[in-house]
Amino acid sequence: MAPPKDRDLDVVVAMAQVVKSLGMGACVTLGVLTAAQAKRLKDAGVDYDDHNVDTPPE
Repeated sequence: MAPPKDRDLDVVVAMAQVVKSLGMGACVTLGVLTAAQAKRLKDAGVDYDDHNVDTPPE
């Protein structure tokens, strides 16, 4: 799975900043991120990045 495109991340960063300015927590589920993308989200105020980890029963 490829990381989100930078232009898409720009929109998410802007939305996270608005959410944080309203005093709410910001959580995203974006799939695989690069380290630089994760830092951008953190710097924008994102509190959590949810990952779904699929594992076999064993």
